[in-house]
Amino acid sequence: MAEPLRCVAAISKYPAPTDSALSPRASEADMLSLLMFSRVCRQEPAYGQEKSMRIELENAGHHAGIGAVTRAAFAGGDEAELIERLRADGLVRLSLVAVDGERVVGHVLFTTLHVVVDGRIVDALCLAPVSVLPQYQRRGVGSMLIRDGLARCKALGGEAVVVLGHAAYYPRFGFSADLASKLAAPFAGEAFMALELVAGALAGDAGEVVYPPAFGIDGGH
Repeated sequence: MAEPLRCVAAISKYPAPTDSALSPRASEADMLSLLMFSRVCRQEPAYGQEKSMRIELENAGHHAGIGAVTRAAFAGGDEAELIERLRADGLVRLSLVAVDGERVVGHVLFTTLHVVVDGRIVDALCLAPVSVLPQYQRRGVGSMLIRDGLARCKALGGEAVVVLGHAAYYPRFGFSADLASKLAAPFAGEAFMALELVAGALAGDAGEVVYPPAFGIDGGH
């Protein structure tokens, strides 16, 4: 297995970006995402966060901070290098940072992902990675980033999101392993999940996910 693929697989095994916020039911995920999106657009703090905490779109000035957060969260540089490759290949659809004062303390990345269901191309995104500084974990930062990111992806026209992650963490946002099970991919099982941003986006009998070369997966699958 190529080194970048080991990096991607490690994301599903590393401790989830846990927080102290109550886990919403999957049926509430879309409503909460839209609520969070509207609050961030008004530059209001998220529930449970200090007034200095805010969500921002990534800009060049955040790159060093994103790298530092990712290396600290994953105790290594593989995931940070993956981000750089995805950025260099022009695959970033949405990149958000959580900022406390002037410090980047969290990051979430959504990139273009080739997904086809019953011969129909789905406007899909890959969610990976999510990083939060260890000292800011269990404070709602990861959930805030993911909910806001999903709402913005939907507003940008995205139809579905795929994630390889913790089976006990991502379902709270609406992700489902059952929904992803029809998709032929390098991954399978309860850690491989999908979420429809548009109802019926993944409806069909069978589909396929092809990861871009930046992930280091031979042939994408």
